[in-house]
Parts: sequence; C-alpha cells; structure tokens
Amino acid sequence: MPNSGSDDSNVTFIEDPAERVFLDALQTGGPGKIGCSDDAQKWLFFSHFEDTLEFTVVGFPEEKVFGPYEKSIRAVDELIADLLKTVAEFLKSLSGSNYGPSASNTNRPVGPGEKSQLENLKALGERVYKRLIPPNLQSEISKWKDSTWVGVSSRNDFIPWELLHDGERFIGERFRFYRLPKLPPHDEAIREIRPISYSPSKLYDKNIVHVIGGNLGVETLERCKKHFGNISASVTELEERYLEEVLEAIQQAHLIHFTCHGLPNPLRLQVAKSADPTVNLIIGSIRHYDMSLIDGCVVFANACNSAGAEPVLGEFRSLGLEFYLKGAGVVIGTIGTIPADVAVDLANSFYEALKNDPDGNVFSAFYAAKNNGSDQPANKWVDKSRLLRQLYSIYGNPRRVMCMNFGSRKV
Repeated sequence: MPNSGSDDSNVTFIEDPAERVFLDALQTGGPGKIGCSDDAQKWLFFSHFEDTLEFTVVGFPEEKVFGPYEKSIRAVDELIADLLKTVAEFLKSLSGSNYGPSASNTNRPVGPGEKSQLENLKALGERVYKRLIPPNLQSEISKWKDSTWVGVSSRNDFIPWELLHDGERFIGERFRFYRLPKLPPHDEAIREIRPISYSPSKLYDKNIVHVIGGNLGVETLERCKKHFGNISASVTELEERYLEEVLEAIQQAHLIHFTCHGLPNPLRLQVAKSADPTVNLIIGSIRHYDMSLIDGCVVFANACNSAGAEPVLGEFRSLGLEFYLKGAGVVIGTIGTIPADVAVDLANSFYEALKNDPDGNVFSAFYAAKNNGSDQPANKWVDKSRLLRQLYSIYGNPRRVMCMNFGSRKV
C-alpha cells in the first residue's frame, strides 16, 4: 500500500476488505494533505454483511493492519432505522424549530432545560456508539489524537458518526469527519460519472447556482442572498422554481448552494413554493434523472437532514450521497434539524473562510465554519448554536483538494 510521504503523519484507514482494489486505486500517491498539513489523518471504512458490521484498520505510514473487527447484531437494519428515527426526533426537539420563519435565536448560553437535552443526547449517542462499534475498535479509537481528520467510507450511509459519544465526548467534536462513499460495484453508469482514481486539482468559481426554496422567512431570504456578494463569479439565483428547471441549471454549476427546507416522508429539499413531494427534489429525483454534475463541483445543501440517511427500498441512502454519486467533488449537508439562524450563520462563516483562505481550501473552510473559528476546546462549548453546527457533514476526497477563488482574486 502507498506511503503517506510524511514521517510525522498519523493516518488510519478502516476499510471494506472486499474493496481493497478501490482503496488502492483511490490512494495512489498516498493520502496527501487535507487541510492543515500538521493535522493527523485517519480514514474509517466499514462493511455491512447481513447482520454483521465489519471493520478493518490500516495504519499509515507504518502500513500496519488492525482487525478485522466484527459486531454481530440481530436485525441490524431494523435497529439502525429505529435509532435514526429516535435521533431525528430528538434533534428536531433540540433545535427548537424547523428551518423557517419561526426559527428561534440559538446563539446564547444553554439553559437548564437545554442542558438536560444535551445530557440526553449524549446518552443516546453513547448508546448508538456501544451498540454499533465493536469494543476492541472502541479501544483503538480512544488512542486517536484530537482534531484528527477521519474519513468514513462504505456503501452504507446510515451511521450518524458526528453524534456518536464515547462516554467522554462526542466523537464528532473530537475528530474532523468526512465521508468518502464506496461506489456501487455493478452500476456502470455511476462509475462512468465518478472515476475511481483521480489526481488533486483546483476548482475556481466559474459559475454559481443558488437555489432558494419556498416558505422561508423574510430575514432568512435577505441574509442568504448575501452569501455571494462582492465576488467575481457568475451567480444565478433560482427562487421557488420548478424541479426540472433546478435540475437543468445545477448541471452547469461549479458551486451549487441550496437554501431551503429539508422535509421528511419522503426526504426532500423544498425547492418549489409548495411543499408537495411531487414537485420537489427527492432522492429519486437525483438518482433517476438523466443528468450528471460538473466533475468535482461543490454542493452545499443548507437544509435540514440534507445528508441524513433514509431507508429507500431496503437500503439506506441520503441526498448527500446521491449528489456525490452524480459527480460532485464535495457535498456539504446536515444530519439533523437546523434552525434558520444557525444555518445561515454557518454558510456565511463558510464562504467568509473561503474568501480569507489563500488556497480557498473547501475542507479547511468547512471546519473553520463548523467550529466558528474558535480555538476553544469543543467539550467546553456553552452555546446551543455551536452544538447544532456539529450536525453538518461533508462528503468528498481530500486528496482532490477542492479550492475556490473567491473575493477579488482572479485566475
């Protein structure tokens, strides 16, 4: 297996052993740098075979193999579905409101009642962690350094990694997670869109499409329309448009940003004025529509549950995964319910970080926004909005460093 090329890096992979060829191809040239060059790097890969979860750990640069670790769980699909439903209901209560005009101000200290909610969320996260992760793997994870970049790769997109709790802290606070999904093994159409191996590249802001959905509050509308002020790119706003028009437009975009409701049953992005599922963007809209995104584009789906998993015909899928399979290089979304003020604040922080980053590194900007630019340890966070920011997740290959040239800089 390839060497990382750095003596002081600490890179770990948890992979699907059946897809070793995929990993070898993907890692040609070594893992490389992700965000900050001094940060440790870990990748977390797992497999789901009937009622068994299997994990294998590979360390870099020493190329030492740990595992495989296995966890047998009876009726695991039903358990996961139940856990996801419980987490979703809890997060909806925790956030205080849906993404819309009635969203409350969450940028304040956590009150006594919310502290109880937080303790219950920790207990739920610890329950899921102990239920799904083998004890010997838990022991291995406990040795990983804080702020490590942790890549998660599997064909199964159902574990809310950011919310798992190891008994001391949320591991989403300890580590910097990103998702690198496996490609379906026999879907040639997807494999044509998503090459297995590609080299690092830069993406400049050539064309931006901002999709703005219906039933948003006046303040949310005004604030989200300022995301792309004073930049050199071409920006197209699509507000309350028909689904077909949205799907046609995003195929020509290098950056696609959604500001909209994320609604359940079925999971969908409300791009139209109506919330009717038949006119909005569902998982099937992306999967079955004859389209592909610009290779390596960035998708920021700033809506509730836009990266959350949902059972679809016997398998767990998410909107974030579907965008990735259609060719996106990076997808940013959420695994829970996000109030409007938190959502808009994080997006503003993200694009501001891109403007201020000399390299415009999307992964670095994402975590700068997620942590609100603060060096304060995550376990000492006291305000609710910073907890809710942990519900954001990112898909993509950090070896293909995604960069955007914002501000007045020109290529």
